[in-house]
Amino acid sequence: MGVDVNIKNNLFATSDKNILIDYDRNMLNDYVKFLKKIDKREKAVNGKTKKLGKKQNKIYQKWQIRIHNMVIEKVVELVKSAKNRGYSHLVLEDLELLGKLRSDNLEFSINNGRL
Repeated sequence: MGVDVNIKNNLFATSDKNILIDYDRNMLNDYVKFLKKIDKREKAVNGKTKKLGKKQNKIYQKWQIRIHNMVIEKVVELVKSAKNRGYSHLVLEDLELLGKLRSDNLEFSINNGRL
């Protein structure tokens, strides 16, 4: 089964259109709020970039782990769904997503590379 890996609209969509797996949008909304809060704090000090403090850095690392685990859960969901439908192979496309990471996500108003 072919799988479309999409950054913009959803996470995974299969070629047979039977499986559509989306991001946890509530989690991403909260993550984006956190990133914007950090950005505002960094720029607030005389326009100079300020490094994250220990507490903020810990929170940032926790967010990174949460996002990583959410993606892993979605991959597991994809594999289980494909297996339940009788598929034994998945083919994921690679359309050089690196270029898309530099574009803005209109839904979250943030650069895709930061998500």
